[in-house]
Amino acid sequence: MTISHPVPTYPGWETVRLIGRGSFGAVYEIRRDVLGLTEKAALKHISIPQNQSDVEELYSSGYDETSITAHYESYLADIVREYQLMAEMKGHTNVVNCAGTSTSRWSC
Repeated sequence: MTISHPVPTYPGWETVRLIGRGSFGAVYEIRRDVLGLTEKAALKHISIPQNQSDVEELYSSGYDETSITAHYESYLADIVREYQLMAEMKGHTNVVNCAGTSTSRWSC
């Protein structure tokens, strides 16, 4: 299992810089020009697992490839549930809006 996390892109937007990293990924500043004005947004790129050492640690704890896959699929299920909840709350003034194009490319 090899892990590679390229800098994410989002259609029509330019990735400017890394803002920060967390448990499951990173947040990037993105921008685009709209009618001569620059619009900025944040793009959260979720990476599961974060790096190869996370996988190696599971192997050393006795996991095999099937159990490692199941382990990370449970994280994915949690993230999908969180996304669904955020989508249901869209429009509330205290909730970040999310726009998803597929289960592997979302923008919040």
